[in-house]
Amino acid sequence: MATYSGPVTLTLPNGTEVEVSAALHSFLENNLRTWRGTLTVDRPASLWDGVGQTCTIRTMDGDTGEVVLSDFQPGSESEVAEVTGRGPAPF
Repeated sequence: MATYSGPVTLTLPNGTEVEVSAALHSFLENNLRTWRGTLTVDRPASLWDGVGQTCTIRTMDGDTGEVVLSDFQPGSESEVAEVTGRGPAPF
């Protein structure tokens, strides 16, 4: 349905803000609009605090949405987390 690819600010439950790159998409599932995607941070930054918890993302336009981080994949040069959106998509 709709996609967003670009920078977002991820706010973890402890208030830490992390600049990440997002690849998000929305679609219909069982007649309900849902959205999900991945967040990637180029420099190692601990996203562990957000795994399994609701976090906030903010696009460059200032639109916000809630996501739950899952399937966190730490790496030496970048970290990737799969996210599932909660509520309306911010794109």
